[in-house]
Amino acid sequence: MKFKKTYFTLIELIVVMGVFAILLLVASTIFTLAQKAWTQSSGTIMIFENAQIAMELMTRDLQSVYYKKNKVPFWYKCADENNNQFSNESLNFVSKQKEPPIGATNKYCEIKYQLYNSDDLLNAESGWIRRSVTGNNSSTKWNFWKNLTAGLTGSSNAFTADNDSSVEYQNLIPHVTDLAFTCYDKDGNTLSGTLDTVVELPFSIEINLSLMDRYAWQKWVAIDSNRSIESPDAIAFRKKHERTFTKTVYIGDRGQYDS
Repeated sequence: MKFKKTYFTLIELIVVMGVFAILLLVASTIFTLAQKAWTQSSGTIMIFENAQIAMELMTRDLQSVYYKKNKVPFWYKCADENNNQFSNESLNFVSKQKEPPIGATNKYCEIKYQLYNSDDLLNAESGWIRRSVTGNNSSTKWNFWKNLTAGLTGSSNAFTADNDSSVEYQNLIPHVTDLAFTCYDKDGNTLSGTLDTVVELPFSIEINLSLMDRYAWQKWVAIDSNRSIESPDAIAFRKKHERTFTKTVYIGDRGQYDS
């Protein structure tokens, strides 16, 4: 018995190819959406993990603060207009560390937190929260026992904005757009920061931290990488993609209200 051979007509081939193209387009769209969702999810997880690291470390250091009125300093430095890497506001205090620097024989360390300041966002250090821990193994820096002064520079100060009074800053978390501190006394009044004077230890400190994920940061930088004044487009993009976290750390009365 002979079987008659059958062939697809041109119209049938066109129909099949059209259906295949539609299926391919649908699959490609689903893959693209899934990839976008994964990227956004990964970026969100990155933001929350970085924020958690920074907040937990700052909280731990602040709750372990060591203070004696007129004997151990605390300096909340406000932002200044020098336009250098140390220009942003910072916290400078003495804290008892469970794990002091290698070689230190005393657990009381000078702690400093600051966001790197730069108009050039392509600078590798831009957007990093930095932390400095100075132990008594650095004898030329660790001097708060005998000095209650603070200032922007000068190794004779207990605290300085730069590294004159401390070891080098270490990078903590990246892609930070803002780090701000608000200090309060026991009555809830705001304590002002200063550029060159040791201040009273706050009763509580509110930490405000704003940051982006790596992908949003790269796009933000591409909009306006070198700026002294942020452009409207960059502002709009930042506000849309940054996330802000707020935490209040209660220090309490550590003797700062003793007469």
